[in-house]
Amino acid sequence: MATAPRQASWAVSGLDCPVCAKTLEGACAGLPGVLEVRANPATGKLYVVHDEQLSLGDLAAAARRAGHPLQTTAAPVGTARDRWGLAAALLLAGSVLLEAGGGPAVGGYWLATALGGWPLLPAARSAARQRQLDINGLMALAMAGALALGDAHEAALLAVLFALAQHLERRAARQGGRAVEALLAATPATALVEQTAGLAAQPVDAIAVGAVLRLRPGDRVALDGSVLEGLAWLDEATVTGESHPVTKEPGSPVYSGTTVVDGTLRVEVTRAAADSTLAQVARLVEEAQLRAAPTARLVDRFARWYTPLVVLLALLTIVGGVWAGLGWAASTYRALCLLVIGCPCAIVIATPVAIQSGLTAAARSGLLLRGGEVLEAVGELQAVAFDKTGTLTAGSPTVAGLHLLRDDYDEADLWAVAAALESASAHPLAAAFAAAPAAPLAVTQFRTLPGRGLTGVLAGGRWHLGNLALLAEAGIDPAAAQAAARAVEAAGDTAIVLADDRPQAVFAVRDALRPSAAAAVAELHTLGLTTTLLTGDQPAPAAAVARLVGIRQWQAALRPEAKQAALHDLTAQHGGVAMVGDGLNDAPALAAATVGIALGTAAAGVAREAADVGLLGSDLTAIPRLIRLARAVRRTIRWNLALAIGLRLVLVPLAIGGQASLWLAILGDLGGSLAVTANSLRLLRPARRDQPAAD
Repeated sequence: MATAPRQASWAVSGLDCPVCAKTLEGACAGLPGVLEVRANPATGKLYVVHDEQLSLGDLAAAARRAGHPLQTTAAPVGTARDRWGLAAALLLAGSVLLEAGGGPAVGGYWLATALGGWPLLPAARSAARQRQLDINGLMALAMAGALALGDAHEAALLAVLFALAQHLERRAARQGGRAVEALLAATPATALVEQTAGLAAQPVDAIAVGAVLRLRPGDRVALDGSVLEGLAWLDEATVTGESHPVTKEPGSPVYSGTTVVDGTLRVEVTRAAADSTLAQVARLVEEAQLRAAPTARLVDRFARWYTPLVVLLALLTIVGGVWAGLGWAASTYRALCLLVIGCPCAIVIATPVAIQSGLTAAARSGLLLRGGEVLEAVGELQAVAFDKTGTLTAGSPTVAGLHLLRDDYDEADLWAVAAALESASAHPLAAAFAAAPAAPLAVTQFRTLPGRGLTGVLAGGRWHLGNLALLAEAGIDPAAAQAAARAVEAAGDTAIVLADDRPQAVFAVRDALRPSAAAAVAELHTLGLTTTLLTGDQPAPAAAVARLVGIRQWQAALRPEAKQAALHDLTAQHGGVAMVGDGLNDAPALAAATVGIALGTAAAGVAREAADVGLLGSDLTAIPRLIRLARAVRRTIRWNLALAIGLRLVLVPLAIGGQASLWLAILGDLGGSLAVTANSLRLLRPARRDQPAAD
C-alpha cells in the first residue's frame, strides 16, 4: 500500500534570489518520488513534497549539480561562496599592488577570476541544461569574455564585485527570514514543571499535554496552556501584537512565546511544542512565503520572454557593431555589457521580496496570511463586513435577565434545560449559560440549526432554544414570546426563546462591545472603505451594535446561506470585500468573501481552513493596519519595478553605444537588486498606530 505524501525541508547554500530558486527547483523537479518542490530564498530552504520513491542521495546530488548543495551542518548559508570571494579579493588586491610596483600581475588576475568564478559554474551549468540563462551564467560568460579579450584586470574586478554583491544580497534576503527564526527563538528551551518531588526544569519538547507549569515574573511561556490558578499580566506582543499587558486568571488561555510581566500562574499544558501557537505562526509564515502572488507570477511570465529578447539584442549588437566597422572585440565587449545589464534578477525579485517583507511584518502583528495573493487582495479591498457576536462584541456574553412567559416550570428548571442545550454548542452565546444555577441534564437527539438555534430531547420532551424563526420552523406559535422578545431587543440585548411545545421563557443575553471595535470602524472609514454588519441576530440588537460602533449599513436575522448571498451582493457592488468573523460558525461567509479574516484564539487553525487571514489577538484595529500594510506593499512593488526597469532603460543604450564597462554593468545590475531589496525591507519597520492613511 502506498504511503501518503510527506513534506520535508533542507537548508541549502547559495540560495540568493528567486532566479536561483527557479534553477534549483528545475534541477530537483524531475527526480523519482518528487511530487512538488519549492525553494525559498527568504529562509534558505528547499521544500519537497515526496513519496517513498525519493532517494535522499539523488536529491542531494541534484542540488549539488545546481550549485546549491544541501547543508548538513549549521554553518551559515553562503559561507563557502564567501570564502571563494574573499580569496579572489585578496588576490586582486595583491595583483594590483604588484602591478603598481612594475611586476607581472596577469597571472594573479587570472587566478582571482578563477577563484571568484568557480562557485558560479554549477548553477550556470544547471540553468543551461534547463535552457535558461541566469545571473550565474551571465557573470561567468562576462568573465570569460573579458579574459578572451585580454582584459584580465576587468575580469578579476567583475569576479570580486559579483562576490561582494552576492554576499550583501544574501544578508538582505535573510533579514525577512530571520524574523521567523526570531519568533521560534522567543520560546525557551526548558520550563518549570510541577512533579511529586517539587518543581523541575524539563526540555520543552519532552513536556506532555496535561503537565502543569509554574510561571513567575519575567518567565517566557514555553507552551500553550490554560490557567489553573493565579493572577498575572502577560506581554503578548510577540504573538498577537497586543501593545498592553493582558490580564490572565483561572480559565484564561496563555500562548507560547509570551512573557509574564507580573504575578505567578499555574498553567496546564494544552498543546505540545510542535503544535504551539508560535510553532503554527512560524509554519504558516513559511507556507505563505512559498505561495506566489499574482504580480509575481505575471513578472515571472514576463521574464521568460524578456531574457531571450536580451540575448537576441546582444547578438544584434555584435552583428551591428561588426557591420559598422567596430571590430569583433569591441562589439563583443558591448554585447557582454548588455547581457549583464539585461539580467532580469532585479525585475524578478521586485515583487517576492516586498511580499515576503509584508507577510513577515503582518506576522509580527499577530496576523497570519495564507500567501502573497491574499496580501495583494487585501490591498485592493473596498469594503469590510463584520459578524456581530464574538467579533464586534467580546464573545463573553452574560444572561442579563429572564422573562417567564408561563408558570409551567420553575425558573431553575428552565435554566437547567437552557444550560444543557447550550453545553453541546460551540456558538459564542453558549458561554452565557455556562454558569446556570442548576445541575446539567443529559441531552439526546441534539441538533444545531445555523442561524436559528438549538433543539434536543431532555427532561422527558423535545426543547427548542433560539430565535422566533426557530419556533415557527418547529410549528410552535411564537406569538406568546413576541412582546417579551421585542422588549429585550429594544434594550440592545439578544432575545433567546426557550420552548417545548409552546414558549416558556425569553432570556436577555448581553454581550459587551470589544473596546477596539469603534476605533477600527472609524479607521476603515478614514481609509475610504465601506463597512457593513451581517449577523444572524435579530434587527433590534443588530441596529444597536451598528449604531454604537459607527456602521451605517447592517443586515440581521441572516442564516449562513443568506450571509453568503449578502457577501456576493457586496462583492458585485464594491469589488473586493473582506468578511471578519469569529472563525467558528462563520466558515461559509469567510470562504465566500474576497478575503476572509478569522478573529480569535483559534485563528491559526482556522486560517488554514475557511479564512485567508487569521488574527491571533482580539484588537480589531489590526485590520486597518493590515490594509495600510498591504497598500504599502503594493506601492513598494510599483516603485521596485519602476526602479529595476528604469535602470535598464538608462544603462542598455549606454552599453549599446559603448559608454558602459563591464564593472559598471555589474554594479548597475546588482546595485538595482540591492536597492529593490533594501526598499522592500523598509516594510519591516514597526508602523506607528497614528500613521496617515495609505492609498
